[in-house]
Amino acid sequence: WKIMKEYMKTDRMLKKVTTDDIATMPQVKDKKVIMGQLIMERILQAVYHAQPTMMPMIVFNMVQTSIRNGNNASACIAFASMAMLYQCVFGNPSKASDLVVAADHLLNSPDVQEVGRVKARSIQICHCFVHHWHSPIQQTLAPFIEGYQAGLYAGETESAAYNLSSRSIHLFSAGRPLPALQHELESFASVCAQLNQTPAQSMIRADLLSVRKLRNTDNGEDSFDAIAIASTNSDVMIRAKIVISRMEL
Repeated sequence: WKIMKEYMKTDRMLKKVTTDDIATMPQVKDKKVIMGQLIMERILQAVYHAQPTMMPMIVFNMVQTSIRNGNNASACIAFASMAMLYQCVFGNPSKASDLVVAADHLLNSPDVQEVGRVKARSIQICHCFVHHWHSPIQQTLAPFIEGYQAGLYAGETESAAYNLSSRSIHLFSAGRPLPALQHELESFASVCAQLNQTPAQSMIRADLLSVRKLRNTDNGEDSFDAIAIASTNSDVMIRAKIVISRMEL
């Protein structure tokens, strides 16, 4: 009930502002607000996997703070995450599309362009969860490389790896020829291993194993058992991804 209460409160606040209003809000000057938004941004990154039920409350808080106080780099992630909730949880694709446009405007501002971690995470959220519902999936492929490069440059290896993971999922769904797809996924998995990003690597491996099965090139070294692949990670999304891949095959 508390989540729904905060959702309705946030939704009412967003109905009073337009996309242009969000994009042109003044920059936050209060250092306490900036630091608070940064702390919530960091917590959001962790709870998405560790405690998903906390995620909406943090997003609502960040969005409300941005509307009251103005924008900063973290606001871009706040509105992108709210767009994801509108699209994937609350079933409001129209509002999700509007917020993604606002997040894109913020992403292109000079202040955010200099913050690689924000650029990497915002691109991954917008293009993985929202954009492909409103435009051809092929249009999401190039931005993931941009997000990967931004994350790598900023030292945000987790965000960089998840951009590669998201690109692998979209490549799998976009009709890329299987030999080329296998080569690209193998390179992605190798990069994630070098970055020590096991969750993203496991997601990519699930798609890679599907491609190998389809090409009949599975050499038996990789098991398609969800428990075996995700044994070092308790992330339920990884297990769900592998189960879905097994069902598709």
